[in-house]
Amino acid sequence: MCGFRAVTRPMEFVAAGLCVALMPQLALPRASPDIVARPLAAPQLTRFIYAVRIDTRHAPRAVLDLERILAAQALAALS
Repeated sequence: MCGFRAVTRPMEFVAAGLCVALMPQLALPRASPDIVARPLAAPQLTRFIYAVRIDTRHAPRAVLDLERILAAQALAALS
């Protein structure tokens, strides 16, 4: 419930016309007649997401696959 309130509280201020809010698309609340969402123009904001684990000897196959995919995406983003 804490995470939900962390998103809805700023949206209450936006709906009241007191401010604007920047948030990732996945965090946008469901459609509201009081709020309009617009994507940012270039340059777009980016962020890095990391998967961290301690012991690779006992990691499930899915974790190893995810790590490989994320590493490939990170390298592609840098080039």
